[in-house]
Amino acid sequence: MNILAVIPARGGSKGIPKKNLKKINNKSLVYRAVEFSKRISWISKVVCSSDDQNILNEAKKAGADIPFVRPPELSGDFIGDIEVLKNALIESEKFYKKEFDFVCMVQPTCPTRLLSEANNCFERITKSKFDLVLTVDNISSKYHPLKQIIIEEDFNSRLFLEEGKKIIARQQLKNTYCRNGSFYIAKKSHIINSDNIMNCKFASLVSTINHVNIDTLEDLELAKKLIID
Repeated sequence: MNILAVIPARGGSKGIPKKNLKKINNKSLVYRAVEFSKRISWISKVVCSSDDQNILNEAKKAGADIPFVRPPELSGDFIGDIEVLKNALIESEKFYKKEFDFVCMVQPTCPTRLLSEANNCFERITKSKFDLVLTVDNISSKYHPLKQIIIEEDFNSRLFLEEGKKIIARQQLKNTYCRNGSFYIAKKSHIINSDNIMNCKFASLVSTINHVNIDTLEDLELAKKLIID
């Protein structure tokens, strides 16, 4: 099997400017994502998808290939993962002159990812009929969707889900999970034919730790405390 790992790292991050180049223990987030992907024995090629030359240079320094530059129309705030991965897959197949069977997405913003989780995702997707396998974190029942509230103008509030009116005790709540950004692996057919990465039959693997997904400076500082390498 030919398996492509894509490091998505655009330059226009808003919460933390140039976020993907921020360093933890002298290694940038994009460097760490490439380094992690290169350690996975079953990944055939590692590419970085970015519109920013500094990020591309950093990814290349870590060992990624740079067969294309992400076009501006795929670099905005509201571009979905599927468009980025589809572009990376098409351009990579042109560059390497071969087809890939699976595409992995390794996001720089989750530097606490684990090799064991990537291997578990690979095993699950190759032994099942799922189109996508991804890692998730368990959510505390305190933040369950049936307990969430939306506040509108003039403090007018409503339940996020009307079914929440029926909840009296936490024992009524089923466990819920959120995507943590640690690892995704999808079949090529899903990437090519879908308009949304979650619009498919997918499986979720619960992470053994709660990962840090970096959106704020506080997240970055927490990651620095947790990562020792």
